[in-house]
Amino acid sequence: MGGGSLYRVTVQDFELDDDFKSLNGVALQAPQARVVEVAIRTVGFDQQRCLRIIKHHLAQHEIAKRRRIPR
Repeated sequence: MGGGSLYRVTVQDFELDDDFKSLNGVALQAPQARVVEVAIRTVGFDQQRCLRIIKHHLAQHEIAKRRRIPR
């Protein structure tokens, strides 16, 4: 059953999460993070939906990183 919340956070450093190897490098972990906002308060566990959400937020992160690179 499971579930939880999806948080938007800032981190200094992150690594692949060994507990979720089946997510093919999409699941990440960090020694510490600061919660910026609760993106979705109640998320039921649906692996495909979770992957779509995580991939979307990672893509948004990549776009934001590219915007910060001085040219």
